[in-house]
Amino acid sequence: MTAKGYLADLHIHSRFSMATSRDTDPVRLDWWARRKGLGLIGTGDCLHPGWLEELEACLTEAGDGVCRLREELVLPGAPAGEAPRFLVSGEVSAAPRRVSTTPVTSPTVRLSTRLANRADARAAAVATVIHKSSTGP
Repeated sequence: MTAKGYLADLHIHSRFSMATSRDTDPVRLDWWARRKGLGLIGTGDCLHPGWLEELEACLTEAGDGVCRLREELVLPGAPAGEAPRFLVSGEVSAAPRRVSTTPVTSPTVRLSTRLANRADARAAAVATVIHKSSTGP
């Protein structure tokens, strides 16, 4: 954390998203954030059930609405520095999928893992409104 706040990367995508590394997981995100000096990372794709399950298994509440990697999962030899915080986040599509000429805007939203689970259940009924990653196991 700097005197003015966090250095942050709030727009990432999980390994379940298209064209991303299969090595993108919370453990490696923590390692790279430490190396880059990032204090806050958006998780992205929080409505993907597989990613949400992984986030719940790897992260623990750190207060103020953010999480951190469980201490036992920090990679040996991780760069020194303050542990980065994770902000459970995702994108919501603002355009119907059937209209290909309509520009798509995807504002980032922050959710707790509990709320993300509820939102994912509701999204199943409204698949054209909520943008979920379409790839993954």
